[in-house]
Amino acid sequence: MKPDTTTINVALNACLTLSAVGKAEGLMKMMPTLGLRVDGRSFGLIAQLYAKKGLKERIETLDKLMKQYQVGVDQ
Repeated sequence: MKPDTTTINVALNACLTLSAVGKAEGLMKMMPTLGLRVDGRSFGLIAQLYAKKGLKERIETLDKLMKQYQVGVDQ
């Protein structure tokens, strides 16, 4: 049984709680290989994690990725 986007988002939320940047980035990279769509919630969670860790330059990179994936935070 493979995970769905909601399952990955739950894991991303855990990464936010644990401040686990590397794990969160790994999950995001894994989603397309599993055939899963990275949604607004996924991007929002990792953006919160980057903000929590003070990684402003990575937040800016996420903005570009969101445009590439045509994802809005309300999706």
